[in-house]
This record gives sequence, structure tokens and C-alpha cells, in this order.
Amino acid sequence: MEMRFSYADGMWRSSLLRVIGTLLFVIVLCHEVFPRQALAEGGITIAVPQISYQVALHSQSNLDKLVVRDPYSEVLRSLSAPPLVSAVQEGDGSAPRIEGLSFVKSLSSDPEKNLTELVIREEIFFSNGSELKARDVAFSLERCSDSHVASGEAANESEDALNRREKIIKQVHVVGDARLQIEGDTVGVFRLLAACPVYERSSGQVFGKELGSSNFYIGLGPFQIDIIRPEIRVGLRKVKDAWTNVSRHSVLQFVDEVEVRAMPDARRALTALRFGSVDLVFTEDSEVRNVAILDETLATGECRGHGVIYRKGLRLECGDVKWVARLRYVG
Repeated sequence: MEMRFSYADGMWRSSLLRVIGTLLFVIVLCHEVFPRQALAEGGITIAVPQISYQVALHSQSNLDKLVVRDPYSEVLRSLSAPPLVSAVQEGDGSAPRIEGLSFVKSLSSDPEKNLTELVIREEIFFSNGSELKARDVAFSLERCSDSHVASGEAANESEDALNRREKIIKQVHVVGDARLQIEGDTVGVFRLLAACPVYERSSGQVFGKELGSSNFYIGLGPFQIDIIRPEIRVGLRKVKDAWTNVSRHSVLQFVDEVEVRAMPDARRALTALRFGSVDLVFTEDSEVRNVAILDETLATGECRGHGVIYRKGLRLECGDVKWVARLRYVG
């Protein structure tokens, strides 16, 4: 049987090929021009040179876990970190600047050189009136790298695991009162910064247990949570950055467990909040709230009718979400 093709058939096939070619061109263009991201439900992306890390939250042994995955090599790494860590790529394509620690003014990292530089914010004080200096942070990092603070209870860890943790930081250089450089695995350094309480170098016992070793505490001040539901869902949303005015992806993050740390007073809770060991403080102390209002890194609000102070850039999705069975004022 002889098959004949009309001129219209040829035009149709030609148009189809042009459409397919255009789609392929657009796909290739998007892949090359737009940054590669691996956003998942409840996750954010940390961009570093040549690699995009997918971040997802998991709960294990009462510590929030940050799972960092290179989506192109499928390499898994797990580390303790704050519920929200964000990064913005510098305009010149250099290493990202990490935000999220209330005492940090800026933090830049060069993963290829395993070098991280940290600048401390001005006018951050310990409870005894001493101003926070770079040497205090260096002291705390060195203390954490040689202790169980960075990874929680390590009694059951193998000797190899302990040795690996101790090698996270090779050396810390204090460049000035507000600047220090950290040599070591970049992701490991972020882990220590997230997990370590900050101590005054000359009197490391000042805070003692008050700042703890975890990274997602709610400082209760004079409040008391009677019952915490097993299915707790606390939503934190990264919004506009407080001190660089750079808009971020507004990605809702949830954590399944919240550790609650009672503070002896609202002032101590505020100090912990400023140092990043506590993410949110319940308090009706008007003096403390007035201090928080003047702090450019903190914000005030209400949750279930109670006053709260929290770090700017994080928003508590409270509303009608019954994430605690009962919250009452006891002071």
C-alpha cells in the first residue's frame, strides 16, 4: 500500500520538532542559569560553592538533627544544628554568609580551605557586665570540641567517633576583639557553633548548666508547661533578615520535639536568647521586654495570650495550634 504525506503533515511535524527543541533549550537554560536547589517539605537549602545542600529536620534522642545531603553525590552527613540555618550567596560568588546565631554579626566560610571567619556583634554582654569578645567564643569552641557538649551524651560513643569529633576544629585564631578565624571542617564548625553555649573565658562557670548543650530550648522564665503533647508541631518561619535586609525564602520548618529549659529568672533567659542557646522566651517581665525591644536582633509578641521574646528572622506559628496541652503563668 502506498502511503502519501501531504504538505500539511510536513508542516505539522516541523512545528512539533520546533516546540520540542524550544522546550529542551529552556530546560538546559534553567539548569545552567538558575541555582540548583533541593527544597523538600519542611526543608531549606544552604548554598555553598558548587554544591547545594538539602536540609531536613529529624528528631533523635531529644536533639534536633540537621541532615545535610549533597543531592548530586547522595552523601549523607548528620549534625546537630539550630532548627533554622540560612545562607545567602555573596554577589561575587564566594562562600555563603550564615545567619541565625544572635551573637554573630557575620560568618563567612571557604569550604575548600576549611576556613571559617566569624565577627561578633557589638554590645553583647555577659550577666556580670563583661562584653562578649572573640576570645570568649574561641574558648567555648575549644571547650566544646574536647567535650560531650557538641554531640550530647557521648558515653556510648566509640573511640574512633570521639577522635573524629575532636578533629573537627584544627585551630582557632583570635584576630581581634570581635573577629576570629576557625580552621576545620566547615559543616563541623557550624555544628559546634550551633550546639555550644558561650562562656566567658575568664569565668567559664558563670552560666553553668543554665545554657545547656542543646540548641532548641524554650526559656520559660516564670512560666510552666504542664504537659507537652507527643505530636508537638512548632512552626518556625525564616522571614526577612533583621540586619542585612535581604529577603529569604519563606519556608515553614517544623520540629517534632521541643526541649524545654526552665530559667531561674527572665534576665538569664534573655541572656541565653541573645547567645542563641534559647530560641524563644515566655515572660511577662516588662523590664526585660523593654530591653528586648531595643535589641535589633530580637522581637516581641504573644503566644496563646502570653508574652514571648524571640530572635528576629524566626516566626512562631502559634495561633490556634494546640502544641501544648496547657500553658500557665506561675510567677
